[in-house]
Amino acid sequence: MTVACVSGRRTVEVLAGLGLRTVLIDDEISAELAWLADVAVEADLDDWDAVERALSEVHRRSPLSAVLSTRDSYVRLAAFLAARLGVRGLALPAALNCRDKARFRRVLQSAGLPAPRWAQPSRVEEAVSAAGRLGYPVVVKPREGAGAAGVRYCRGADEVSSAAGELTAGGKQVLVEEYVEGPELAVQAVTVDRRTEVVNVLLQHVGPPPRFAELGYDFPSGLTAREEQAARDLAEATLSALGFDNGASHIQLRMGPAGPVVIEVNPRPPGGRLSYLTEVVSGLDLVRAAIEATLGGPVTRTAPVASCALYRCVTFSESGVVSYRPEVEQNELPPLEGPLPPLVEMDVSPGDLVLPLDDPEGGVYGRVLVFGNDRAQTERDHQAILEALQLRVDPIPARLAATAAAQGR
Repeated sequence: MTVACVSGRRTVEVLAGLGLRTVLIDDEISAELAWLADVAVEADLDDWDAVERALSEVHRRSPLSAVLSTRDSYVRLAAFLAARLGVRGLALPAALNCRDKARFRRVLQSAGLPAPRWAQPSRVEEAVSAAGRLGYPVVVKPREGAGAAGVRYCRGADEVSSAAGELTAGGKQVLVEEYVEGPELAVQAVTVDRRTEVVNVLLQHVGPPPRFAELGYDFPSGLTAREEQAARDLAEATLSALGFDNGASHIQLRMGPAGPVVIEVNPRPPGGRLSYLTEVVSGLDLVRAAIEATLGGPVTRTAPVASCALYRCVTFSESGVVSYRPEVEQNELPPLEGPLPPLVEMDVSPGDLVLPLDDPEGGVYGRVLVFGNDRAQTERDHQAILEALQLRVDPIPARLAATAAAQGR
């Protein structure tokens, strides 16, 4: 079998490991990736016609079995190419439904699925009026895209006007949505020929508004059996309504006062270390599962190694110079109780400048992921790692830190 992958190093590595003939298509391809792929095609990924011509020539010489991408930016392109070449892939309507948030909301509304109330204003003043009708607080977001880019939590008309103004000034269309109070959930699923299996449900920890930064995840979710089943059922119904037929997906829900509601569907495996977490606790490598599902299955599963996981991001509450013991990151760990080594990653080095979580330029500076067979044990191991790291910030004025950090970039 020959599979075409639109960008994505990890996907190419897994395809090669599966022994599948791999065609990589990207704007620029390093010598290392070109060596790993069987065929490397460089093309402007913003020019879909040019990409189609290039891939059609490859397909003519050696027929493709499927086209896929595990990157948000290129899921629609991969679905378009699969449709044009008549090979397996994610259905193009499903890819469009997931990426276009207005289209996404209309599909859910037509299917009668629980989701935030919403409006699509065409001008800033209409956004303010819509927010007033929906009731504050609201969320203002761009119509196109995925994830939290451009998403703003707004408490009043001035904040809505500012958020909508920034989006429209950048040439983007705007959505205004009701803000749903409640815990956030991350649901992983694999679908083969429109038959969906929910792999797991995670409780997601997020920071305070307006940024809602990712702070971590818990498995199991801590929901009641009835709540978790409702989340699973809603995830399956949502994918069905969207026409999602093949691949892995990452679905964001909120457990509102009346039950779960759908926030977003990302038509690809989760990013960061969530795929690794899922492999440990559920026995599925989600990138491999996405490939196998796209090809029609079966999906490979192994025995879970742990029944509990705690994932926490490293953030700071003040500006300053960070210090910690890097040898802990390099696996010089204290005695732990978990069944396998933890993952400890820092994105900064001792002596680097860091900013607080609530700073527009701040955010996540690392992550700790521990596994076990009960929640109390994972919490003890996490605390032991933090104590061994000896994380500390020597404060400096926020403005000085922000200026220095910007110069460092």
